[in-house]
Amino acid sequence: MCNTSKKPKVKISCLILSIVAFIFGLLLPIVTYITAPISIILAAKSERKDIISIILAVIALVIAFANSIIGVLLVFGILG
Repeated sequence: MCNTSKKPKVKISCLILSIVAFIFGLLLPIVTYITAPISIILAAKSERKDIISIILAVIALVIAFANSIIGVLLVFGILG
């Protein structure tokens, strides 16, 4: 999958998925819940672990989760 020694384009795709997950973590968390795990799995299965993609995807998941929790609290009137 993310075999960076044979296919450097796959490493770039892992990083792009992580960036997309991070951006949508702030705007639309459902996209992050789909793209971040894919990026984590692809980056972790590579021969050379793509640590930057993994860290960015995990941060995106945390932001998306916090965004979701804050949204639920706002809807139920607990915040604001």
